[in-house]
Amino acid sequence: MKINFYINLVFSFIFLSGCAYYNTFYNAQKSFDDAEILIDKSKKTEDSDIPQQAKKLLSQSIEKSQKVIEKYPDSQWIDDSYFLIAKSSFIKGDYQYSEKYFRKILKEYPNSNLFTESKLWLSYTLLKNNMLDSSLFYISSLKNTIDLNDSHKFLKYTILAEIDIFNNNYDSAYFNFEKS
Repeated sequence: MKINFYINLVFSFIFLSGCAYYNTFYNAQKSFDDAEILIDKSKKTEDSDIPQQAKKLLSQSIEKSQKVIEKYPDSQWIDDSYFLIAKSSFIKGDYQYSEKYFRKILKEYPNSNLFTESKLWLSYTLLKNNMLDSSLFYISSLKNTIDLNDSHKFLKYTILAEIDIFNNNYDSAYFNFEKS
């Protein structure tokens, strides 16, 4: 009888601890998704800022993702947590912090399903930091455009178009925007 109690106790602890780190990651993802919805609904222009509530949600996403990394370093959601931190930071305009975490994914998680997307977002981050050559390096390292999904292609051609605009190459920018 006591053995069954201890076995149940151990399994309950394992189950609940697994749920705890998933729940923390889920909350981080939910905050990020809610922020994106708010941003999409707002009438954001190039010069305007994102809504204050979206900034708060992005900060919550970063905080909860960091909690997953600190408390559950062997979790299967570590690379996802790094990605949420990086992308949330990018959206908030903190490009140096964003760069740090996109690079971390590329260095430490080369088999991640977020690897290609992280490479694209790192390229975009570098562009925002006025590091055009580095941005182009990461874009050109994506050899085969055929292997990219639609959202990857959209991001790639948007970045290339913004590089073209920076270089006053408007015909090429128009072409890349059309491809995106």
